[in-house]
Amino acid sequence: VIKFRYSSHHNATSANINMRRFSSTCVHHFSKACTNNRRRDHAFSTYGAWVAPKERRTGAGGMSVFGAYAQQYASSRPTYPAAFWDMVVSTVVDTSAQAAPYTAVDIACGAGVGALELWRRGLCVTAVDLDDLMLKELCRMHTQQHMPTDSAYRIEIVQAAAEDTGLPSGSADLIVALQSFHWFEASTALREFRRVLKPEGVLVCAWNDRDLSLGWVRRLEGIFEKYNPAYNRSLKQAETITQNGSAFTSGGLFQLMRPMQVYNQVQVLTRGATSLCQLNRTLSYVQNALDEPQRHQLESEVEEVVRQEFGSTDSPIDFPWQTKAFFLKLATS
Repeated sequence: VIKFRYSSHHNATSANINMRRFSSTCVHHFSKACTNNRRRDHAFSTYGAWVAPKERRTGAGGMSVFGAYAQQYASSRPTYPAAFWDMVVSTVVDTSAQAAPYTAVDIACGAGVGALELWRRGLCVTAVDLDDLMLKELCRMHTQQHMPTDSAYRIEIVQAAAEDTGLPSGSADLIVALQSFHWFEASTALREFRRVLKPEGVLVCAWNDRDLSLGWVRRLEGIFEKYNPAYNRSLKQAETITQNGSAFTSGGLFQLMRPMQVYNQVQVLTRGATSLCQLNRTLSYVQNALDEPQRHQLESEVEEVVRQEFGSTDSPIDFPWQTKAFFLKLATS
């Protein structure tokens, strides 16, 4: 069992992860930041209106949208393709230079898919999230994957909001926000990212979007829209969330380094419709929005789509995803 303590630094597990909560001198600062986030909840009215306010911010200053099903989230969600990570690292790391370790921050890291991959690739990583249950899942995943404990660099874990990380100014070479920017108060988060990044630092925001070019995938979207009228398929697409990238650049803080990058990938759902329904139960607009009878009805319709498309509900499904990524640097005046 991983225990959170109010000391500045301590080892959370025998694995090479350093779990940090704010020290007693910083508790007031952390609580104040979370109170401000609660006051900003109206900014999320376009996305996540189906999540109850008490699930967005807990009384302890945390967040619990996904924490209740953190392990299923970690095991069911798609990862990001190697070509994407190659691009991320090559954009930041100068292999010809003998520089100090490159520092990366995974914002709203969840179960740590980004933090762990960056650590594997030799960066010094800080993982930031408000949800303590997701942070515990990151530690569990690290141990479960038998990752080496003799690395020179640790993964430091900080429970904090994207809009107020508490990290030192000018300290990061790279910030990544994966499948998360749509939950932030955009302008405040971008100001915080600019503060934390070094002058030559890079911000990467990316999403895994379902490939809507396929008819059966569009039918799935129709089922989600039927059971949750607050959700619609365009709302979740990266182009909509970012206004084709202008959400990052309109405030004059960042500029695009290249057009939106798209990487096609397939996630093999080995148990067919069962795996697909497990994946769907990690979506906030399903799991947090519907009661159990509604979820069962939704899943019956999903199974019927799978049966009609593949002839069986049991055969593995190659589920199509499009990883869409925006690479940004600090804007120059």
